[in-house]
Amino acid sequence: MARFRYPTETEAIVNGILASTFNEFGELAALRYQALISAAAQDLAERLAALLRYGLAKRRDGLIVCHIRHGKGRVPRAIGRVGKPRHVILAELRGDCMVVLNVVPDWMLTTEASAEQAHSTARRIQRQDDEQA
Repeated sequence: MARFRYPTETEAIVNGILASTFNEFGELAALRYQALISAAAQDLAERLAALLRYGLAKRRDGLIVCHIRHGKGRVPRAIGRVGKPRHVILAELRGDCMVVLNVVPDWMLTTEASAEQAHSTARRIQRQDDEQA
């Protein structure tokens, strides 16, 4: 089984997203969103070639970009469904491990300036992660 991981700073980004979700929608919604982000990252790690082939993930400037909505089918029904997921994963494959470098709101990829900021943050996290390895 392929695996994924979050560098420390990415984990903080995800925790911030979950805290915002908790504050806006409550505990159960935050738990569902956490499950969806993890499922999407695992799906990306396990099915990268298929996701790229069918256009559900894209490569951009050496990073893999995939909307978390594509992980919805992997979340157990008992946890519940996220109605309208709004985040995108930016990652890179290192050996057999998908490294999630950034998780950003999907609107950030609609303008060139925002997309560049999201990629720049991912690259900075990538460099820091390389230094810690």
